Amino acid sequence: MTTSSERATELCSRIDEALPAECSTQPMTTVPAALQHALLVLEEAVHGESAIPALPASTLLLTRMRAVVDVSMPVAPDVLDFYRRCMRVLHDAHEVGAIETDELAALLLELELTEERATGLCPSLQWSIPSDALARALAARLTALAEKAFEELMNYSDVAVEVDGALTRRWHRVHRMRAELAFARQDLEELGRVLSRWGGAPYGEFMYRAAWHSPPADLLPVALSAARAGQITHVPWSAQVRTSESVLSADEARPHTPGMRHGVPIASDRPSPLRHASLHLLIRALDQAGQRQAARNALQEQFRRCPAPEAVPALHTWWKRLEIEEDAVGWARSVMLTGPCST
Repeated sequence: MTTSSERATELCSRIDEALPAECSTQPMTTVPAALQHALLVLEEAVHGESAIPALPASTLLLTRMRAVVDVSMPVAPDVLDFYRRCMRVLHDAHEVGAIETDELAALLLELELTEERATGLCPSLQWSIPSDALARALAARLTALAEKAFEELMNYSDVAVEVDGALTRRWHRVHRMRAELAFARQDLEELGRVLSRWGGAPYGEFMYRAAWHSPPADLLPVALSAARAGQITHVPWSAQVRTSESVLSADEARPHTPGMRHGVPIASDRPSPLRHASLHLLIRALDQAGQRQAARNALQEQFRRCPAPEAVPALHTWWKRLEIEEDAVGWARSVMLTGPCST
C-alpha cells in the first residue's frame, strides 16, 4: 500500500515532469492538463490527512508557476486563475495548520524578492489576500529587510561613488512588496506611509488602482502623501495611462510586449511610469472628507506650483464646486502673468 509520503513524492515527480525547471522559463497561455490534475489533487489533499506531505508538491508547483508568470506577460486568464488557485492551496494549508506562518512568509518573500524584478508585478500579493497573521509576519520581515538595506546605503558617503545597482533594485523591490501588502489589506493609511518612504514611488498607479473600489475620501492618506512629495498632476488618468502604455511598449527588443492592466505594469521587471497622483482625486478626497478649506488651499497651491495651460479647466471646475468667493480669472492672472492685463 502506498503511503501518503510516497504519494506526495510521486506528485512532485509528476509536476516536475509536466513543468521541468527549464520549461518554466517559457511563456504559457494554457495550463497543461497534467498540472491541472496535480492542482486538483492538492486542493483535495490540503483539507485531509495528507495535507502536510502534500506541501512540497504545492511549493514546487507555485515556484515553477511564478517563473512562468514572469515570462508570460501579459498573463493569459487561464494562467492567472491557475496561479491564484496555487496560492489558495498554500493559504488553505496555512489555515488548517499544515504550514507555519513564518514558513509561508519566507516562501512568499523567496518568490517575490528577486532583484531583477525591480518594482513591477508582484502576483503572490496582488492576486491573493494574506491573512492578518501572514500580513504581520510579512510586514515584520520586510521592515527588517528595509532596515538592512538602509544600513548598507548609509555606507555610501562619497559623492563620486554610485550606489550599487543590486542594492537599489533590492530597496525598490522591498518597498514594492510593502506597498502591495498594504494595498492587499486595504490599509491605505499604511500605504501612504510606505509610499512616502519610497523614493520615486508610483503614487499614480496605486491611486488609479484604489479608485476602482474605494471612495475618494478613503484615498486621502495616499493623496496627501503624493502632495507632500510633489507628485500631483493635472493630466487626467486616461491620458496618463495612454502615455504609460506607449512608454512600456516602446522596447521592441523584449521577448514579450510589456504594457499595463488596471494601472499595473504587466511585466515584473518594469517600473510603473504612473508616478503622479491626480489633482482631481486629491481635491475630491479632501472635499468628501469634510476638509473643504484644505481642498481650496490644495487647489490654489497646486496651481501656483504648476500654472500650466492644462491646469486651467480643473481650476475653473473646482473653483466653482468649492465655492471660492474670489474671482477665479483675476486670481489666475496674478499667478500666470507678471502684472495686470493692459488694454
